[in-house]
Amino acid sequence: PLRRQRQMCIRDRLFERGGARLRAPWRIIITGIVFVGVVAVASSVVQRFDPSIFAGRLISTGVQLLGLAVALAVAARWLDRRRVSEFGLALDRRWWSDFGGGVAIGFLFHAAATLGHGALGWLHLSDTMSPGAGGEPLIAGISVWLLFFACVGLWEESLFRGVLIRNAIEGLGTSGLTPTGAVTTAGLISAVVFGGLHVFASLGHEGIPLWVIVLQAVIAGAYFVLAYVLTGSLALPFGLHFATNFADGVIFGGTSGPYSAYPAIWRFETSFTGTWEVTQGLALPLSLVVVLATLAWVRWTRGRIRIDPELKRATSGPASPNEARNRWQ
Repeated sequence: PLRRQRQMCIRDRLFERGGARLRAPWRIIITGIVFVGVVAVASSVVQRFDPSIFAGRLISTGVQLLGLAVALAVAARWLDRRRVSEFGLALDRRWWSDFGGGVAIGFLFHAAATLGHGALGWLHLSDTMSPGAGGEPLIAGISVWLLFFACVGLWEESLFRGVLIRNAIEGLGTSGLTPTGAVTTAGLISAVVFGGLHVFASLGHEGIPLWVIVLQAVIAGAYFVLAYVLTGSLALPFGLHFATNFADGVIFGGTSGPYSAYPAIWRFETSFTGTWEVTQGLALPLSLVVVLATLAWVRWTRGRIRIDPELKRATSGPASPNEARNRWQ
């Protein structure tokens, strides 16, 4: 009897009631491990061929897409038991409209920051139509980095929002939280995890304190979360994510750290003064404008600002073990 009780205790810690699926934390962790594992293995194979910087970036994009495809397939088929579209990838007309809105907001954010910094005398234009470190033609370089940043935005949003938040909502829904509380808590977890794992972003950003790097990533994660929980779709946060990375690196490029490796339409040197040096100018204050623009987009396209009803319903999980087994089909 004692052995059986221990087995049941272990099973209860691993599986949901009815045994149809692993519990939410395990589904999130395993999906992440699958992605990292596929990318690590594929990357180690590619490195044996010692590709050029240009080819390496293009191959890296393909490797990350492969990792995402395998991770989502494993999650949909064996872990979450849901259609891939349920992660926020229902590619209908509204999806593409939201993606376009996110891209517009992201580009306008960096355009406003650049104009503001220029007006305050913090920018100096050092070059235009500048090639990257790979030495490839400008158009080819921009095209590859466009694909790369789109890939990064897609896999990060799919894992940190589509997989993490969706599963966390279902897991928290069984803990006694209200639907709104479960969605809010899941969103906070996503923003904090996203920010914490972006500590590596401090590499190559000399002079910026680590806490500023993490804070910027948490704030960015927060408005990506907001875009996701208000729409129930990855389109708006994906558009925001892609556009902010691409505009920051390639459209309005810098001269220090990793920015010097990117091709750039305009390349700027920056010289912030006083405490603005710590916060890297207007980036943090303008993040609030991104939040307001995201809310305005949701209000304009949906008529009201509220948590997506489908996400709130997800707190109840599947109606039965049979539904959990079959709904991915």
